[in-house]
Amino acid sequence: MSLDFAVEKTREGTELRRENTEHLNLSFAEGLCAADITDTNRQRDRGWFIENIINPLIRNGKITPRDRKFRYDYSTIQGNTLEVALGVTHFYAYKEDMDRNHEQNERLQELGVQIFGNQYAFFSRVPGISATIITSDGSVFLGERSNEIYTNLLCGVAGHLSYKDDINKINLKEDLEREIEEEFKVKPNITKNARFVGIYSHPDTGDMDFTYLVCVDQPDEYFKSIVLVEHKPLIQIPTLADVRQLLQEGKISSSDRMYKLMYSTRGALESIRAGEMNN
Repeated sequence: MSLDFAVEKTREGTELRRENTEHLNLSFAEGLCAADITDTNRQRDRGWFIENIINPLIRNGKITPRDRKFRYDYSTIQGNTLEVALGVTHFYAYKEDMDRNHEQNERLQELGVQIFGNQYAFFSRVPGISATIITSDGSVFLGERSNEIYTNLLCGVAGHLSYKDDINKINLKEDLEREIEEEFKVKPNITKNARFVGIYSHPDTGDMDFTYLVCVDQPDEYFKSIVLVEHKPLIQIPTLADVRQLLQEGKISSSDRMYKLMYSTRGALESIRAGEMNN
């Protein structure tokens, strides 16, 4: 297995890639929170965790309400619905996962399997939302990240899922539209043009994204001109052949550079079909 890309699976073992997800509705349920390495008997129930861990951290000024995050527990397919179980965590637990090295993460995963039968029991697994944009001219534009986490990886639009006290109020498409508008300054018709293409993850850290392909009405020239905050200038991937070369070789025909891809961006690019962008 690659250390930086994986396709998430349901509890039953179904890979959550496009061919298995694009026809599914999504629903959300309460799941478990992360285990505590110093007290493996600590409760993991979402309600208990909010009352005894999250709320005291807020009252004591250790985190703010904006630091609250969901935690991905598991998925299961019921009929035509993908049910996703979510616990709760916070940004600094996520940051701790990002700051550990591979050997530390590997050991923590081994302990998770030994104690709980789950390699990510001790991980925050904060779910993100990711979009790879296809322009009206049939190109994809990606940018190298300039922020602290996943620096220099090529990716599209990405951000954490908005926290809600009521899980039933989660709206992935609202989050998707917000992220696209914030990062690429485009407001697409998400209901019409967004395709859910799977859940992809970083197997070392447990980080994961709900991943979409999104067609927008803006042409290539628009994306060549915009100035971004969290990315370096955007790179055009003009054809499906260029996408495949990037996936296989880490290169595109217009450049001699080698590129590394964000895990969810790799998943999105792998899902693009003939006819969805320039050949």
